[in-house]
Amino acid sequence: MEIYYSEVNETGTSNIVSERLPTGVILSEGEQGWTTSATFTALTFENGTERYGTKVVISILRADSVKFFSMFIVILMWVISLGTLAIALNYVLSKSLELYYDVPGLAIALLFALPFVRDVQTSIPTVSITIHILGFFFNMILIAIATVMVMAALSTRHHKVEHLKARTATERGMRMEAQRMAM
Repeated sequence: MEIYYSEVNETGTSNIVSERLPTGVILSEGEQGWTTSATFTALTFENGTERYGTKVVISILRADSVKFFSMFIVILMWVISLGTLAIALNYVLSKSLELYYDVPGLAIALLFALPFVRDVQTSIPTVSITIHILGFFFNMILIAIATVMVMAALSTRHHKVEHLKARTATERGMRMEAQRMAM
């Protein structure tokens, strides 16, 4: 690649120099997961005649394997989020009064684990890219909703169980008192 330059002297008159300055561009794949290429073309006027200069187009793109893996992670996060929401809905809508903590534990664990799953993606920026909106923010919202639903259902079940225990104890005490008085 060659660069032409022009000099201006102290009086303000231009002294056009047609010297070639040797320059160059080295494109190296500095980081894994990126492909780089450069295209050099001559500059032309609108009528098609060549003029001095070179047009340089440098393309820096993600490798296909990185794009595939990134989409795999996004699909995986959607499957995990929708599965957790379905499990949470099943937990909330069941009539069982049994207190078990596996579903709440799963929802809470995923709330903290999903950001680490997102960080597995190769050289992904921290915020504000399309993959965040499509494959992270909505997923975190779904997991958060599932967590709140499950925790509310667990709290309600816990209250119902305690109320039933108290009522059963009261009824048992009243029966024992009635038996004692009958004797």
